[in-house]
This record gives sequence, structure tokens and C-alpha cells, in this order.
Amino acid sequence: NEEFVSRFRREALAVGRLSHPNILHVYDTGVVDGLYYLVMDYADGGTLKDLIRRGPMDPSRAVSIVAQMADALDYAHKQDLIHRDVKPSNILMTRDGRPLLTDFGIARALHQTQQLTRTGTSIGTPEYMAPEQAQGSPIDGRTDIYALGIVLYEMLAGLVPFRADTPVATMYRHVHDTPAPLRSVNANVPPWLVAVTERAMAKQPQ
Repeated sequence: NEEFVSRFRREALAVGRLSHPNILHVYDTGVVDGLYYLVMDYADGGTLKDLIRRGPMDPSRAVSIVAQMADALDYAHKQDLIHRDVKPSNILMTRDGRPLLTDFGIARALHQTQQLTRTGTSIGTPEYMAPEQAQGSPIDGRTDIYALGIVLYEMLAGLVPFRADTPVATMYRHVHDTPAPLRSVNANVPPWLVAVTERAMAKQPQ
């Protein structure tokens, strides 16, 4: 599948040049008998999604994880890369609790003009998709910040702020709806952290 091979090579080139303590490192790539592969670090602590399934997280732990992810994304953005699919299942945990951002498979260079698929402008996961991404508008690093805000909300609340019966309906909610106040689902969240979360999830990128 030529489209898959193009995506795979793009991922390998993009991630291979990243070196950050909170980004899963890619060491090598190749093909054997038509099977394309990446050689990456092994993270044996499960995913952030696994931790969230246990219920709302202590705010101090959530802040520690999201701060490390913000630093990783800031680094990637300075390398002209947008992740485009930041979500808990794409954040692996080491055994000692360090988060690692992975799966840049749909990352897109900021200045890349080629679209590999007709849906290239809206690729992502609906529950974490920024309004501009859901609407097919131009995206930049702030699109990842929005998704990280959704992840932070989910860590603190134990559930995502927007969900519906269909992907389209979920994306509609990101564009038009206001999430339930964080402190209504977790009274332990300090007001300053509520403000940070709400700013990250603002509908307008600016």
C-alpha cells in the first residue's frame, strides 16, 4: 500500500530526528520481506489511559505528567512537527512513572504541503480533536495544546469532556459545547489548575 509506506517513511524521518526524555526514541527503521518496522525504546509501565481508568488523578501527579508532555510537545513544535493525535493511549509510562509521547504516525511537518489522503486535514481522534482540526481549518502547535488540555481534563475528571454517539457528533461538541466545570466532578482541583485547563481547551487558538 503506497499510502501506508509514505506515512511510515514520514513517521520514521520525523521521529528519528527527535531527541527528548519524554518522547519515545526511534533507533532504526527498515523492511524485511515486505514488512516495515521501527526499532524503539521499550516502555513497560502501560499507558496513561490505563492510569486514568482507575479514576480521577491526584492534581499534583496530573500536573507533573502534563508538564512533561507540554515540554515534549514544545520541543517537537520547535522541530516543525505537530503530533495531531495527542491522547492518553499515545502516552506510554515507564516503570518509574515517566511519561513518553509516542505514535507520531500522523504527525505532519508544519510546512508540508502534500496531503497524503483526502481526510488529511481532519486526521485525529474525535474525543481529543481541536475545533480548528475538526473543521478542517489550518492547524499549528496550538492544536496539540488543545488536545493536551483535554488529556489534563480527563486526568483530573476521570472522563473526557466531550463524547457523543458518532465521531461527527463528538467533533461538533468540541466546536460548540462547553465542558462541565472541573470542580463539579473533582472538588480537589485548585482554581489555578482549572484556569490552566480551560485556557488550553479554549475554542479559539489565539
